[in-house]
Amino acid sequence: MIALQVLSMGKAAGKTTLCAGLAGHWLQAGRKVGYVKPNSPDDGDAVFLQKVLGLEKPPALPTDGSLLDRLRQAWAAIAGQKDLVLVEGSGDLIKDGTKDFGQMADALDARVLIVVRYFQALSPQDVASVGKEFGSRLIGVVINAVPQRRISKVRSILVPAIEQEGIKVLAVLPDDRLIYTVSVRDLAEAIQGQLVLQEDHADELVESIMIGANSLDPGTAYFAMRTNKAVITRGDRPDIALAALDTSLRCLILSAGVGPNPYVTYRAEEGNVPVIVTEATTISAMEAMGKAFQNTRFRHEKKLPRLQAMLEQGLDFAALDSALGLS
Repeated sequence: MIALQVLSMGKAAGKTTLCAGLAGHWLQAGRKVGYVKPNSPDDGDAVFLQKVLGLEKPPALPTDGSLLDRLRQAWAAIAGQKDLVLVEGSGDLIKDGTKDFGQMADALDARVLIVVRYFQALSPQDVASVGKEFGSRLIGVVINAVPQRRISKVRSILVPAIEQEGIKVLAVLPDDRLIYTVSVRDLAEAIQGQLVLQEDHADELVESIMIGANSLDPGTAYFAMRTNKAVITRGDRPDIALAALDTSLRCLILSAGVGPNPYVTYRAEEGNVPVIVTEATTISAMEAMGKAFQNTRFRHEKKLPRLQAMLEQGLDFAALDSALGLS
């Protein structure tokens, strides 16, 4: 049985997202795939991934001994049942260091794959200094969430510089809007709002947010500039709410604790548009929703097909399979 430990440099780099894509690829290829998150076996990401991919829940860790000892015992219990097991690390290598992750890799005789979330000041030397801590166990890195306008530069300048340091770059993945969306329900939770209409549609995905008072003439033409959006406005501005409801809208958010009037209610019900009412001001709600987008989780089945297509196109599976002994 092969163990692949998936780790990250930086917060919200995309470990769970990558694990979902890798597991989906190998399942389609007929492999027996397992998944475990040793430090957080029952967190939302782990439970979602096991459910959506039809993976068995890993056995509970024994209660006696150190984490590594308990992990070895659990590993022995599933040996021979899987072709490959993905081991998602909790935390990140920059904040937490590499020591504990390295010990876990040694305990499981695992190969290591590191996800790096792109940022403008990303240094090839920083990537190399972290990657080299894992020695021959490191297969390579995946650079994730790269803005489309920077893809070419990353591939032509950053990737060669990293590989010159002896670290293989297996993929440069774009900052895909759908992958980093949040659901209407997530937004309601982020702003401590109440879903007062069309809760059945609260799992729809929101790609962007528009503020109703952000234009001198916030009418239909203004709101039509974006699709699959959430619009936030004060609850006492039904004119703005009605204009927004004339366009492609995932949800309407009414701030300052004022709920929808009968006209807004009718139009929202007619268009199956969820309405959230929050006591927060428009500005504070925007700040909270911004953080929700920054910390978005991969917990929605609608994201899987896009993710699979993105990985099949952008990740060097031949090199990965070869390094794992799967080819």
